[in-house]
Amino acid sequence: MFYKILINGIELGVFGHQAVENIHLSVSGIAENMYVFASAVCRDNGKLVHYDWLQHDLTNNDVVQIEPTAETSVAEPRKRFVMNRDEREDSSERSCDFCQRNETEVPRLIYIDEHRPEICSSCVELCNKILQPKESP
Repeated sequence: MFYKILINGIELGVFGHQAVENIHLSVSGIAENMYVFASAVCRDNGKLVHYDWLQHDLTNNDVVQIEPTAETSVAEPRKRFVMNRDEREDSSERSCDFCQRNETEVPRLIYIDEHRPEICSSCVELCNKILQPKESP
């Protein structure tokens, strides 16, 4: 399965894989800071692999389209990792900006864009505990 992504009729690129298990195109954010991203889970050499191709800023007026395509020339993903935790490969130099652990050492690393800090799910849990109201004795 391969798809073209277009914003306001301008092609951003093609994403997909010959052995797609599931494919994602998401628009996320808030009105002042929205973005679109494309990713997929694929079978690659008998392993489930997550590919993340695209993250692009949007405005409130942008029109996002996805179209099937016969084109199979896909750019290198910006992120790739084997999904089985025991065999997970390093996909980049990303690490939590709070505890400094690499993304392969944490359950999940939350990444928005290059302008914001990255935080792991363990640090999010710790922050939630810190923010809980203290019980009176």
